[in-house]
Amino acid sequence: MNDPLRYIEQLAALARKEAPPSVSVSDHVLIRIRNESPVGYRPLAWIAAGSAAIAAGVTAFVVPLIQSMNSPLTAFFQMSLSYIP
Repeated sequence: MNDPLRYIEQLAALARKEAPPSVSVSDHVLIRIRNESPVGYRPLAWIAAGSAAIAAGVTAFVVPLIQSMNSPLTAFFQMSLSYIP
């Protein structure tokens, strides 16, 4: 049982000796941000307008349905009117 633990300890000691490579990513990122052109807002505006139109249509369809379901007994009262002579 000591042999596997010693092997892992040796690997850990070797890993501690390694130095990480020095990399400067921030300079490359800042250069890329400066060179890119800004994204237009028109495609997002069209998507937002379409979503608003669909939401308005769904609302116009659903509100009357919700208003007709104001009471669970409404259906029974409407059925009873057809049976009353």
